[in-house]
Amino acid sequence: MDYFMAFRETVYMLLGLPIIFYGVKILLRLGNVTVSSSRLFLRGDRFLKFLGDLFFFSLSCLVFAVLLYLWWLTNLEVLRISGGLISILALTFLLSAVRNLSLIVEAR
Repeated sequence: MDYFMAFRETVYMLLGLPIIFYGVKILLRLGNVTVSSSRLFLRGDRFLKFLGDLFFFSLSCLVFAVLLYLWWLTNLEVLRISGGLISILALTFLLSAVRNLSLIVEAR
């Protein structure tokens, strides 16, 4: 049994559920486009955090893809495990980005 795979999939589930929760909250609050777009600019500092998290999510996904490609070529387990850890990091950045976007469109 591959214990790292079980750990990775458990973390995916733990990070994925809040991402779905925040995503649904965002979709429900985006009904009025004018109000939602004005909130992006009124909460500019939070929007910059959102964009930064998206950038680091994309960068982490790129590193993850390279590590998995190298693992496919060399079959070194350290590359597979490093790729799995980087994918968990990428999902953490995605969760942070979705949470920041949820806070931006929140009515307060």
